Amino acid sequence: ATSSQHIEILEGERATVRLGHNAFTRRLLDEDTINRAARAFRHFRDRMDSYHVTAYRAVATAAAREVRNCHRLIERIRRKSGIELQVISSAEEARLVCAAVSWALGETTQPRLIFDLGGGSLEFSFLDRGVVRKRVALPLGTIRLMETFSIEGAIDEDKARKLRHHVLALLHSAIPSPPRLHRAVAVACGGNAEALVRLAPGPLAGRTPTINLRLLKDQTWRMLALDVPGRMRVFGVRKDRAEVMGIAAIVITAVAKWLTLRSMLVPGVGVREGL
Repeated sequence: ATSSQHIEILEGERATVRLGHNAFTRRLLDEDTINRAARAFRHFRDRMDSYHVTAYRAVATAAAREVRNCHRLIERIRRKSGIELQVISSAEEARLVCAAVSWALGETTQPRLIFDLGGGSLEFSFLDRGVVRKRVALPLGTIRLMETFSIEGAIDEDKARKLRHHVLALLHSAIPSPPRLHRAVAVACGGNAEALVRLAPGPLAGRTPTINLRLLKDQTWRMLALDVPGRMRVFGVRKDRAEVMGIAAIVITAVAKWLTLRSMLVPGVGVREGL
């Protein structure tokens, strides 16, 4: 970081560990998942050492919060890499995402809503003049829904309807009198939003991409009809994204309907940039 306003990313690394596998249905991390995570952190440690990193913060979110054997994950990662993994609360996760969005959009754009769709949870932050007035966390993450509803590959109309009904029921329970946000700025964060904005792009808001919600609705049906290899081929995405992108589209279109959103900004930042 050359200043608090300018961060230059020297190298980015991503490892597909799928920590949420079994975490939300069985509340346990299996040995294979823990081993994959430990190997990924060993690699991250090597990259950190090559850049002489001394100050770092490593955090875990929804999956680690919910499993009963999280201590095994933390201990294995510490032994394998020397990295201390910190499990953060949903409130801290949301705070980091809000900080990242504020940094990315600058002072001229003040969103009324920031939401982050991850593997385990859907986190909402409702803001007024840049101050968070209300936070809501719902168990509507894409991996959680995929495993709860036993979704593999293509999603038929019946399963899509059940999924949408479940999402809307939880939204109604948590936000019974939703604010009307059709004129407001709403921001979508998370890897799923970043994938979907490429499939249903709206006009740029300054330099920030937006999701065209009407186009996303059309693309959703096309997405649901395809199996995982079909989505990988048609949309040019990785396997782990292809598995959940249809579910993500259902969640995001349901949120848009419930909160009367017309578009969503996707600045491409999240917990990492907040850190």
